[in-house]
Formats: sequence, structure tokens, C-alpha cells
Amino acid sequence: MAIACADELRRLIQVIDDEIAKLPPLGSGSFRTRFHEASDAAATAIAQREGGKFLVTWDGAKLTLGGIRSSCTAGSLGVMSNWKEAAFRSIQKQMEAAS
Repeated sequence: MAIACADELRRLIQVIDDEIAKLPPLGSGSFRTRFHEASDAAATAIAQREGGKFLVTWDGAKLTLGGIRSSCTAGSLGVMSNWKEAAFRSIQKQMEAAS
């Protein structure tokens, strides 16, 4: 899959930001569990709605969206953050190539 255009990547970044904003506070104990469950659910929903793929395995979380793949051993919030950083880098490359 080809990497999405800069405008589409910006839209996907906003989708992720909107979902992250809805997450409960991290907290500790059962609150921590709820946070990770909500974060996994958010990443799953984003992938399903946007035609991507989200997977959590023994070695971390993986997110593919808009032609960009990212991973993180710290879980779904980390992989969404890593994906956003990769998308920002791709946008920058596209902007540089266009100028």
C-alpha cells in the first residue's frame, strides 16, 4: 500500500488525537487496566474505521494506517504516538518533495 497524501495523513493524525483525548486517566491498579483496555479499543476502532490494521502480540503493538506502519513495545498508546510521528515525517518529506 502506498503512503497516503499529506492531507489524508493530517486527517488521520486528527482522528488519532480525537480518540486519545477520550481516554480515561492512566492512574494505577484497576484504573491502569481500564486505561490500557480503552487504548486498545481506540486503536482497534481507528484501524477498523480507517481501513488499517492494529495488532497486539507478545512483542508489542503494531499499527498500519494510511500506508504507514509503526510498532511499540509499550502498548497501543505508544504505537499511536509512534504512528503520528512517522506520519509527521512523511508529511515533511512530501512537502519537501513538492517544493
